[in-house]
Amino acid sequence: MERKPATYSSRGSHFTKKGESKSEGITKEDFKTNNELNTKTSINMKNEQITVIYSWTAKEGKSEELKAIYKHVTKQMNETEPGALAVDCFFDETSGKLVVSDLFANAEAVGFHLGTTAGAHWPELVKVADPGAFLFCGDVPEEMQQAAVGMGLNATFAPQVFRFSRD
Repeated sequence: MERKPATYSSRGSHFTKKGESKSEGITKEDFKTNNELNTKTSINMKNEQITVIYSWTAKEGKSEELKAIYKHVTKQMNETEPGALAVDCFFDETSGKLVVSDLFANAEAVGFHLGTTAGAHWPELVKVADPGAFLFCGDVPEEMQQAAVGMGLNATFAPQVFRFSRD
């Protein structure tokens, strides 16, 4: 087997196999010329994870209540939703806008979240804030899309077409 001058594996170019100087890998030239590899490593890779990015704008004087509700939401997700992989919340004090990014293992985890934690907190959230657009990033089944729209979410559904990751 011919050794390549560099490896482009997820382990990085520093990874070596026992007794060898470099792991077997592909060069940039291989990647450019090998359509089958190109297809396998980019467009056709399916990632079941779904990211949901959305915002809430606090009503006048309700910023602290909004943040407190989301502290409770994230705690509850951590404790009761194994399919919720991460939640990141950002708050802009000047506009009173809370921006949230939820990462779920798959569509089932999103459905579970919408039917439990999100559904339970929705009434108190709309009392203190106005929901913004919801962007669902990943392969969301049609029936879940209909359910999200049926909840009154201003939702956009965007399946992944390509990606770049160093992990």
